[in-house]
Amino acid sequence: RISNLRTRTTMSQAFFTVVVHIIEAKSLAAEDGIFSGKSDPYAIIKLKGTSSPVYRTKTIKETINPIWDEVFVVDIPTSGDRTLRFDLYDKDVDPDDALGTVEIDLSTLSPNKKLDEWYDVQDGKGKIHLVLNVLPLSKSTAPAPENTFATPSGLPLNVAMGPVLIFHGIDNQNKLYKVAINSVIEGNSEDGQNLLITMSPPPANGIRPTKLKSLNNLHLWRYSFEVNLTDQAQTILYSIATTEGERKHSFTVPASGASPKFTYVSCNGFHDDKERSALISKTPEFNLWIEMRRRHQVEQYNLVIQGGDQAYADRFWEQLPGFVEFNRKTLSSKVTAPFTEEMAKSLEQFYFNLFTKHWNSPDLRQVLAEIPSVMMWDDHDIFDGYGSYEKDIQQSPVYLGIFKEARNAFLSFQLALLPNEPHPSALPGSSTRNFSQVYDFGQVALAALDHRSERSLKQVMSDQSHTDVENWLKTLKSVKHLIVLSAVPVVYHDFLAIESGLELLPGQQELEDDFQDHWNTSGHATERKRFVQYFFDFNQRNNARTTILSGDVHVACYSVIARKKDSSHNNNGWVINNLISSPVTNQVQSDLNLQILNKFGDRVYTVSDKVKGQCVLFPNGEEKRYIGGRNFLSGMFDEEEGLVARWFVEKIGGSPSIYNTYIHPFAEGRHQDVAIIE
Repeated sequence: RISNLRTRTTMSQAFFTVVVHIIEAKSLAAEDGIFSGKSDPYAIIKLKGTSSPVYRTKTIKETINPIWDEVFVVDIPTSGDRTLRFDLYDKDVDPDDALGTVEIDLSTLSPNKKLDEWYDVQDGKGKIHLVLNVLPLSKSTAPAPENTFATPSGLPLNVAMGPVLIFHGIDNQNKLYKVAINSVIEGNSEDGQNLLITMSPPPANGIRPTKLKSLNNLHLWRYSFEVNLTDQAQTILYSIATTEGERKHSFTVPASGASPKFTYVSCNGFHDDKERSALISKTPEFNLWIEMRRRHQVEQYNLVIQGGDQAYADRFWEQLPGFVEFNRKTLSSKVTAPFTEEMAKSLEQFYFNLFTKHWNSPDLRQVLAEIPSVMMWDDHDIFDGYGSYEKDIQQSPVYLGIFKEARNAFLSFQLALLPNEPHPSALPGSSTRNFSQVYDFGQVALAALDHRSERSLKQVMSDQSHTDVENWLKTLKSVKHLIVLSAVPVVYHDFLAIESGLELLPGQQELEDDFQDHWNTSGHATERKRFVQYFFDFNQRNNARTTILSGDVHVACYSVIARKKDSSHNNNGWVINNLISSPVTNQVQSDLNLQILNKFGDRVYTVSDKVKGQCVLFPNGEEKRYIGGRNFLSGMFDEEEGLVARWFVEKIGGSPSIYNTYIHPFAEGRHQDVAIIE
């Protein structure tokens, strides 16, 4: 009998990716009795010679002509046996009956090859209809070794942090790819302008140094440059010269008009040293970043999207004397307490040192130097829960002063900007009140939305910022898949619905503090309707898909937001997917939390009278909606701009488990679990 299937894969060698669409079968054997003429078919798919399935379809009851219409993703090794095996079964009370097998040898398939065929069932009856799409292996052109640029009069310097690559956008008209290198230089104030940087192929307009921030003898410098886009992906080689030796790195730029390969992370730090020590006693602190770099060497990611909590600043409340004293005050005294110059200086130094030390950790630094980042802050980049406190304390001099210092650190370290400098890819109209960024790659666009700068108990973004997003969406003419960053999930479990269970949980108070930070609180309900609706409208106008990336909640999970069908709309755009991945470094939910989440986590939530959402069973998972373990997400697009998404979930002492899903391009209009709206 087949039961309790584990549908996980691990990465140990080079591979190529196949998107498999199992559509239907016809005239299978009838195993439900002599007179019924029916079966309850399902399929289990695995690589030949392996014991662990890569996918299991749903069971279709009482038919010999099942229609599954399901898609999954499988990684096929580039060497060895590459046979994909489909075992068909009839679900039964007794041991399940075998209905036959289909085997497909994928070794003859080439990248970008798509098969759409009916296959005969062996050792049984009937045929099965499959569509297989082989995605290309990552390839990029290497520069000629003699074609190298070096900064004039460059010298080796004492580099205290970096290099960190920051993505600043695309100039589609001039075919330029904009990048900045951030580094902290120790020494005299102007030393950084003389850092020796080499790059091959040469940047389009040289490398332009700008000092962003100074603290004592440490100076944060930005080195801006552009890469000429070509018809092929390119590998850019570069190095910085330090007093300890040359730091050599490379990064990959997509072809002009091509969609980027990306990873997504959130929650990259710890609340305190005790929490950190407890975790690193069991596993390396940056184990998932090490795995990402290992994976990057095969996939050649173009971006790492960092969705909030790039560092945890909460410790200043306990480490800086002015804030320790502030916390001893009564609430009424806190509201009127001044933000002193001493508090400002100590906090500025705290944030500067926090990022310099954290990002200079070798295992993390390697990834930040090789995959350009798009970063958007969340509460821990300021302090826990910022923006979701009562108005009197939120608007107090001390809280406003903290926000100002955190904002300056965010601008300089995460966005590579001067205090009042506009972002090269700022959301049009947003100015400096909101730091949302938008990127148009052609068929794919990315909107990294700022859900922290304007947050209060009554709003996530201001009315004007929502209008700015709506206006920008109307300018997108060719985009077929929109990726949206919302640091906090748009649909996630409502903890208030199980608050009696939470009384049993360790860390209950911290969870309660986070309640007001979520989209599903009463203060944000109306705003969420508007937020979701303008993406549905975009889907309809553009015949496009919208996928939302979120973190924050310290699990891997997956929610679906679905709009009710009606005759006035093309209903292919009625589903928005919310892919949730966190933490990449911080601690995970406890086993007890996960048990409660998975027990009560199937609730369907009403977003509006026509829109509902649900955290669905995890794709290819183990009959769970929430997966524990530190994790990160990766995404790549096929030629139709369907999205192949993978969660890499840490397994302490072993290779990460990989969970796959596929989000259809708009035209196909299919998705599992859309029945939540019917």
